[in-house]
Formats: sequence, structure tokens, C-alpha cells
Amino acid sequence: MADKRMVKSGAHRSQTRGISFRRKRKRFIPSLILRGVMLTVLLVGTSAICWTALSDISKPYIYGAQQARELTQKNKQLAELDVDNERLTRQCAYLSRPDGIENEARLKGYLKPGELSLIITAPAAPKQ
Repeated sequence: MADKRMVKSGAHRSQTRGISFRRKRKRFIPSLILRGVMLTVLLVGTSAICWTALSDISKPYIYGAQQARELTQKNKQLAELDVDNERLTRQCAYLSRPDGIENEARLKGYLKPGELSLIITAPAAPKQ
């Protein structure tokens, strides 16, 4: 404290013995703004880390849900194919029997030997 009094009283700079008397600069950024910026950076960084961790953790669940949807779709397709297979199996059994062969041949226009084909048409409408 004595050194400061000496300077104020007009003592020469060389007599102060290395004590710096520069004025303290005021901070350019007030401490509240600096704290706000630091808090924002901390929150953004923490959020990014949490987002990355959660996305890595949730990937198996997302893939599991996708596979469950695909499995449901494939089971539905399998059920449709089973129905078609059953229908075709019955049709194959029907066409293996003699009455099935005969009915299918008649639908295609075949006749047994000695049968005549008759074509029946509707009468024409009377003209007035």
C-alpha cells in the first residue's frame, strides 16, 4: 500500500520498484453472457452425446420392429399360398377322377362318340 501512496504523491516511476500500475481493463463480455454461452455449449454438447447414445441403443429395437412387420407380412403371404395350394390340390384330385375329366372336356367343347351338339338360341323378339 505504501508504494501506491508514493506513486500518487508524485514519486518517480523508477522508485516504484516494478509494481505495475496499469488500469485493470473491464471485461469485454459480461460474466452473465459468458456463463450463458458456456451453459448453452454444454447443453448442446450433452444433447448431441445423448442423442448419439440413444440412437445406438434404439437400433436393435427399430430393427426388431421392422422384422416383426416383415414376419407378419410373410405369414400373411404364406396363409394365402396355403389357401391356393389347398384349392389346387382339390382341383388336381377332381381332374384325376373320370367324372372330372369328362366335365372339363365338355366345358372345352368335346363330345363323346355318337353324341350330337345342339345349339339352342333364344327366339328373336317380335317386331311391331
